[in-house]
Amino acid sequence: MKTRIAIGLAAVLAAGAPVFGDLDALAAKGTKSKKGAASTQSVPTQPETPSTQVAQPAKYDTKSGPAWQMLSGKLTKIEGDFYLVQDFEGDVHRVHVGTDTKRLNGNKKPGDSIRAEITRGYHANSIQ
Repeated sequence: MKTRIAIGLAAVLAAGAPVFGDLDALAAKGTKSKKGAASTQSVPTQPETPSTQVAQPAKYDTKSGPAWQMLSGKLTKIEGDFYLVQDFEGDVHRVHVGTDTKRLNGNKKPGDSIRAEITRGYHANSIQ
């Protein structure tokens, strides 16, 4: 049985027939999608957004509410009741700080590292 397979394989190779297919021809044609069109398109790249944009919700909360996330970063600027916080990824967030915000470890000044528990409307429930 092994000799028949070896003889048959030798005959195929001697005839010059491709055993596993012509890989160069397949690569040149491109791959076919389900609709039959060649998919030689490249994936478009997304333009990078500048990291100086301020993330803003549709409406800022002015009072405490359910916590949404913890925001950690560096306090870059104080504008009245709003703190501009640059997170560790470089994005700048505008956070409302009211009289009901718990200020742990005292008041903050620009340049301080802070961690704030914020609501979906970017109101700080607490800052430390």
